[in-house]
Amino acid sequence: MSDRQLPWIVAALVGGIILSWLLVVPPGAQPDEHSHLVRSGALVLRADKTDGFYVLPDRYVMTDPGCYAFDPFAPATCAAPLEHSGQDLLVLTRADDYPPGGHGLTGAATLLPGLDPVWWARLVAGVVATVFVSAAIVLALRRSRLLGGALLLALTPMAWSSLPSANPSTYAIAGATALWVALLTTDLRSRVPTATAWLIASGWAALAVSRRDGLVWACLIVFGVAVFRRFALVDLTRRLSVGPVALAGVATLVTLVWGVTSDSRTSQLVVVAPILLVVAELVRSKADAVPSEARWWLVAIGAIAGVVAWPLLVSTRSKGWDTDLVVAIVNQTDDNLVEAIGRLGWLDAPIPSFAVYAWLLAIGGAVGFALITNLRGLVAAVVLVLVAALSSWTFELLQNNDSGTYWQGRYSLPLLIGVPLLLVVRPGDRADGADPDGIVGRFGARLTVWVTITGLLVLNLGAWAAARRWGVGLDGSYLPWRWDTSLQPVPSALPLALLAACSVGLGWSVIARPERAADDPAVA
Repeated sequence: MSDRQLPWIVAALVGGIILSWLLVVPPGAQPDEHSHLVRSGALVLRADKTDGFYVLPDRYVMTDPGCYAFDPFAPATCAAPLEHSGQDLLVLTRADDYPPGGHGLTGAATLLPGLDPVWWARLVAGVVATVFVSAAIVLALRRSRLLGGALLLALTPMAWSSLPSANPSTYAIAGATALWVALLTTDLRSRVPTATAWLIASGWAALAVSRRDGLVWACLIVFGVAVFRRFALVDLTRRLSVGPVALAGVATLVTLVWGVTSDSRTSQLVVVAPILLVVAELVRSKADAVPSEARWWLVAIGAIAGVVAWPLLVSTRSKGWDTDLVVAIVNQTDDNLVEAIGRLGWLDAPIPSFAVYAWLLAIGGAVGFALITNLRGLVAAVVLVLVAALSSWTFELLQNNDSGTYWQGRYSLPLLIGVPLLLVVRPGDRADGADPDGIVGRFGARLTVWVTITGLLVLNLGAWAAARRWGVGLDGSYLPWRWDTSLQPVPSALPLALLAACSVGLGWSVIARPERAADDPAVA
């Protein structure tokens, strides 16, 4: 496979995987997909609104998942397929407090003829995700096979299943994937290539305009990579051309205007994110002139200030500080991390437990690699997980939701995707010839095979388990020809076979690709 053929082959394989998920998931089985579809249609049709209800054509009404959502033993086919008459109905959405950018493109697609709006929405989201994810995989592979394999591990079943959906999380996850890889692999000693510059800006924009927390994630990703790779954000901006910088700036400005005018406390946090990014970058630039001993004191003082400030921040919620609720939310953290790996649908379609353990074991292999080659990456990955956990607690508390289970693992995926990447990418500060015996190189080659196969195997196990759960419930048959797929356009066995074939092709593209240089994905 030539370097020129690589993007097209990867795009075809990634597109096949995303198409498989699009067909496997019944309409209504994606979390909150109906609410987001209604909001998308209401935006483009400029529908009348009354107390959260919009007047929309009944084609925007999806199969009600109420009979099976949160009940893993009830098949999705307990919900009867809908017959659309073309009449206008009052339909409810709870997605009005999302930025309109996450619904605009999806809504425009629903106006196309021939298919129900949900399928057009999934298709356009899948196309956007294919572009972002394919570009990220190609960039990763052009740097090293190990980074490409780590990216396939980072894209968990929850990430893949969320990509072809009317939910704005599609754009956030796909954009974050592209942003992570582009920033970690770009040579910042010279002008950034045009295609990469546009990928960085597009990834930022997709994150910023799609979700309430999107701009927060974008700022954290950019600052985190800047600290990890020791580059200044001003230098990054200078090395991007005018067009990409303008795109990122417009997306940020639009989101800030939306945040300022929003009534939601969590939505208003987006206004603070870029301000904190600028302040943090200024502090970091000044810290370089401070002696290393004093720098540690600054870090300690900052950590203490954060510990004190966090309770004060979350106490500003309308219901004030609630110790029992805080404990309940913190106790949900491990569940949220498992959800980010593979608790699909309405968190009622779990992948097999041994698949989760296999995924975690592969992460352990990456940790071992980091211990001998990249302690800086290991520290960065640990800090990233802690930041993701702290962010989830903060957003949930400020949401004024007293259930303690509001947050879902997929919300943190834009950040968590970076964990496997940081474990295997080097910041570019290692000397050449640091592996005279080739031990690290051999470990890296074996780890490439390990993480690639594990990531794709867990993906297929997750899809199979989810399709079975929606077809017959968790206690139903394991034979796919006995699954009821009346809500899907094709029997589940067909997209599952396509998924397996594309996974083999993608895995081969990573494992069999010749390594042109030392297994060091980063540049200075």
